[in-house]
Amino acid sequence: MLMREPGVTADDITADLGAVSCVWRERFGAPPVSLVFPRNQVAFLPVIRACGIRVWRGNEPGWYYDCNESSTNRPLARGRRLLDAVNPRVRHARAVEDDMTRASLFLRTNLPAAAWALHCARIRNELDALRPPQVFHIWWHDHNLGAAVRQRLGRVEQVCDMVAERCLRRLLVSQSMGDLLEEPALAPADTPPVRS
Repeated sequence: MLMREPGVTADDITADLGAVSCVWRERFGAPPVSLVFPRNQVAFLPVIRACGIRVWRGNEPGWYYDCNESSTNRPLARGRRLLDAVNPRVRHARAVEDDMTRASLFLRTNLPAAAWALHCARIRNELDALRPPQVFHIWWHDHNLGAAVRQRLGRVEQVCDMVAERCLRRLLVSQSMGDLLEEPALAPADTPPVRS
């Protein structure tokens, strides 16, 4: 449910999350504890918390990341987000804030080769700059693979390899949103955990 669209009420959200919780319990034996807002439309925080959500993903910093309603997602905001994605100097990793982990980067597997190289440089630089207790939250949608599935899955694998290599060197720990509810990441005692 798009939570900031006209006409959506707290009762709508409660009913929707209640239905999701029932399905989740049936399929997985436990209620959901994390939420990624559809279209990143953060809203109704007291309601989602009352429905059992314990951690949620917020937007990246910057006004252009909060333009996700039909009426505000205009070319200027989309262009600014694209520029951030290919700027190797941008840093959006943040510590968890209360019950929110911020998105850090939308993985853009559809970029032309030169822009993809810059996107990878941004990811590498973010991963190398991480310090506890920062989280680098990479996100994407499977439908973004589009028609070039093999090429784009190869790019997803390339990014996973960047993360895995740093995990093997004990420089960071890869976690899900649910893992953020647990104690600090399972890193060696002599290495402070950094999350990606």
